[in-house]
Amino acid sequence: MSEKLNGSEYGQEYKQELVLIQKAMNEGNFGRVRVCARRLVGFAVIHLYGPKYGTDSLKILRTLSSSDFPIELQTLASMLLFGERDRLNGIKVSDFPFDEAQKIITLLERYNRGD
Repeated sequence: MSEKLNGSEYGQEYKQELVLIQKAMNEGNFGRVRVCARRLVGFAVIHLYGPKYGTDSLKILRTLSSSDFPIELQTLASMLLFGERDRLNGIKVSDFPFDEAQKIITLLERYNRGD
């Protein structure tokens, strides 16, 4: 995990969310894992881009899933945006929200650097 992904670059809220997501994973509370993963992406986007894409994690994910970002990023954001109820309606949903959040953040870092 990069320095940014472990929270050292993204501030205290991000670090606190990492603690919460680990607790939720240990408890098997996958709904909470998804919520925390969404927040991690939101904090990272705000850190990288400021409030350009908003400050609400769900709004940020909606923007990432339907924007001019690379298709891989759009797909991951879309999968993280939706939850278990959506899966019942046939929508592709992330089975590993924390992993998806980490992938999104890594892609955003690359995109932000112009890679």
